[in-house]
Amino acid sequence: MKSPPIATSACSASGSGGEAGRGSGFASRDSGRGRRHIDLRGADRFVASLPASSAIVELPLGEPAFDVRYMFYSTRHWKPLVNGYSGGEPDDYARLNFALQDLGTRPERAWSTLVASTATHAIVHEQFYAGDRGARVSAWLRSNGATEIATFGSNRVFALQ
Repeated sequence: MKSPPIATSACSASGSGGEAGRGSGFASRDSGRGRRHIDLRGADRFVASLPASSAIVELPLGEPAFDVRYMFYSTRHWKPLVNGYSGGEPDDYARLNFALQDLGTRPERAWSTLVASTATHAIVHEQFYAGDRGARVSAWLRSNGATEIATFGSNRVFALQ
């Protein structure tokens, strides 16, 4: 099993569309060919300008390697994260994780669970998904009334409320 891409301010993500885990939908790290650099700083600066009452969910969600990075880089904006990381997992997080994994077959359940998470904004890191799955997640958010308010490369910021 390959490792997921590293989310740094100039991170590398695979353009190959491989799977990090069976059925995970996460893009795997490419060991050399097909690498591209992704700058996450613009999205973090934008999120820092959101109202203090904002709460963020970063997608993809559910892979500890991503959630740890989201938590670390949240120090650039200091907004609360729905998918922060502390080594433990509350029941609400597990429900959201499973609902989002199932958004292709049960999109209404996924949306209602996301809304119940108290997130006011979502960041979709489309490059961290395999194939076109990241773009499909962004399209799903739009179809449920989320408004895309900023784009930084393949990182899209949505207002959920």
